[in-house]
Amino acid sequence: MASFTIEKRTKANGDFSYRCKIVVKKNNAIIHRESKTFRKKELARTYGRKRVQEIENDEIGIKKTIRLSALIDLYFEDVHLWEKTGRTKQYVIKMLRDCDIAKIESNKFKTSDLIAHCIIRQLAGAKPTTVYHDIYYLRAVMKKA
Repeated sequence: MASFTIEKRTKANGDFSYRCKIVVKKNNAIIHRESKTFRKKELARTYGRKRVQEIENDEIGIKKTIRLSALIDLYFEDVHLWEKTGRTKQYVIKMLRDCDIAKIESNKFKTSDLIAHCIIRQLAGAKPTTVYHDIYYLRAVMKKA
């Protein structure tokens, strides 16, 4: 079920802006969250109504699911992203593609899966900084997806 709230915010110059926060819950768990800021309250309210209706009509792909390995593949295929990626980041992303974490569906991905990946990497001899890079680069892939 989707819902929205309008939050009044004060800018540094004293003017006001209005943030429309949209939340989608299923079984008391948040499955989607987004927000957008507007100059006028009515614009935020109109956007919220429209967006909630789109979500409830399932016009957006919230229910789409994809394996993390497929997300990584999409990252590989985007020439603009991949060419600007450094050598270390490319190596780590390729390595993540072959890990067990890449077999998880995006809608079933949990913090416990991430923790398990970190433990496995540490047991394999990776230092904390290396494990941090795994998490950081996986996050970058997911943000671009």
